[in-house]
Amino acid sequence: AVRACHDGQSARQALATHNPHFLSQGSYFGAQGMHRLAMLLPVAPMIRAAASAPAAVDEVAKNIYTKVADDLAYRLSAVRSNGTLKNAAEHVLYYEPRWGSLIPSPEDGFAADSLLNDHHFHYGYFVKIAAELARWEKSHPGDPANKGWAPAYAPMIRLLIKDMANTSRVGGAAPDFPFLRHFSPY
Repeated sequence: AVRACHDGQSARQALATHNPHFLSQGSYFGAQGMHRLAMLLPVAPMIRAAASAPAAVDEVAKNIYTKVADDLAYRLSAVRSNGTLKNAAEHVLYYEPRWGSLIPSPEDGFAADSLLNDHHFHYGYFVKIAAELARWEKSHPGDPANKGWAPAYAPMIRLLIKDMANTSRVGGAAPDFPFLRHFSPY
């Protein structure tokens, strides 16, 4: 049983049992689902080192990377794969200039859209997932599975970070976010 775990069986099982309807979930639970898979990427090299079939572990890690990269790209894109704009029910983030915030749509009922509640939780998942995707890409530069996701989506990830923890006190640039919205220096 231990050897099966070391050959990536548990990672394959996590990928196979991933909720197929998670894309219909809002900004919190949908991000949480992606996060669960993304957290397998940094442990894949450790599993590979102990595996009797390292190529099998590599294949599972590539499949997890591809699934998470595609799903997060969908969440962060304002357009469908055919180039047409998505509507609010299709997971978009839009900038609300009155509040100086990115608003998730739809959201899961934690008032992230109406009270600007918990953006650091919702978007924190996105940022951590993006970091794991970037780490995987950096360690697999020549891999054909490498989509170049990190450089393509870095501007959007920076906007999510600015929404939560903008360090600039200078306003007026579009989009404009308040200084340290979800961070207290005390």
